[in-house]
Amino acid sequence: MIIVSQILVSILHAASLAFLWRSRRRNPVFLFVAFNWFFSFGTISNLDPKISADQTHFYLVVFSSIGVLAYSVILFNYRRYATTEGIFASRIKERTPDTDTLTPWLLLAASILVSFFYFEFLVGYNLFLPALIGADLDFTALRLASYAGDSYTGAGVVNQFKNTILPISFFCLIAAYASARRWTVLLIFLLVLAPIFLWCIMGTGQRTFIFFSVAGAIYSFSVHNKRVPPIALISMIAAFVFVFGAFSVALERTSDASFLGVLSEVSHRLLSANQTGAVYGFRYVYEREITYGAEWLQALIGLIPGVSGSALSSEVFNSVFGGYRGTIPVSLWTSVYHNYGMIGVIPAAILIMKIIESSHLLLRFIPMTHLHLTAYSFMCFYFAIMPMTPPVQILNNGLIGIILVFLIASLRIRKSKMSLRFARHV
Repeated sequence: MIIVSQILVSILHAASLAFLWRSRRRNPVFLFVAFNWFFSFGTISNLDPKISADQTHFYLVVFSSIGVLAYSVILFNYRRYATTEGIFASRIKERTPDTDTLTPWLLLAASILVSFFYFEFLVGYNLFLPALIGADLDFTALRLASYAGDSYTGAGVVNQFKNTILPISFFCLIAAYASARRWTVLLIFLLVLAPIFLWCIMGTGQRTFIFFSVAGAIYSFSVHNKRVPPIALISMIAAFVFVFGAFSVALERTSDASFLGVLSEVSHRLLSANQTGAVYGFRYVYEREITYGAEWLQALIGLIPGVSGSALSSEVFNSVFGGYRGTIPVSLWTSVYHNYGMIGVIPAAILIMKIIESSHLLLRFIPMTHLHLTAYSFMCFYFAIMPMTPPVQILNNGLIGIILVFLIASLRIRKSKMSLRFARHV
């Protein structure tokens, strides 16, 4: 049954990708479908056909795959929009030299200040340096308390700066200085700001966002239409391995901080841990009533500072491990099922892909600046990994922060154009 299920899901997703193939580059819709295939295939591998919840979970995966295919067919047959490559090629010709580094510097400074205030005055500690030096602390408890415990105070708002605006502005400035070949400035920038960047993004002990930052940065080179310089790629991977390994050891997730140890841990997270968690999550909600959107509303309200959101991921963790010292997020489709039942899966899949497609159309309108393209890259990445988590999580991960970056960058450009137009009249 498992193999037959994987073949069926693979056929549905392969057909979806075939319909989207003409518009595959720099397209979050294509990335979303590809990752959904990868995640669904792995989830099915962890299902037990003898368990009734897992049998229903299989139908859930198939229904969501049908919804994805349905919207892919709609796009192919009725929208007939130009390929992403065609849109990008026509827009890149209009590109003027991007000399604005003030806006990303202001965003970077704001992100650092917000992070400093959060760690120093709200949480009361930062786990970056203690993890690196191997301090004797209960990192698991401190990690959880920093974003979901008694010290929790508006982490959803802080995340927009610490986990999203910070890496976008940081890597935008790297791209800007590299494009201008200001190598001395870039070297000084990295020596001074890279440690601060790591202090901010790793302060809670969560390894996820350093991975998101590196993955988003690497993808942004493709969106910028540039190859990743080997030295830059090696440096980013080396820094990631070092930091990720140190925190994996501190959190007792592994005893090996070597490159192979980190690769094994990352592979486990991507290929097994999240898919297994999705199975546990569905088994938990399968025994409970449909909430008809109440759980999503509670999760959304939880983004407000000082308001506790949905505790579903903690409850799933407790059902598996008998405690609340961690979280197991349910998958996107499990969350849809928990809120609206099986009948809501296909409409939700179509609606979600419609929202993602609308974000793809930004390439028609946004200026081709380093800041806009870097923000677009991170948005594509966040949409791509949506199948792993509930839909509200994309807001908490940083979609709100990305929208804020777009607004600030656009206002900055509009103000510059108005100033230039005024100067010409004078």
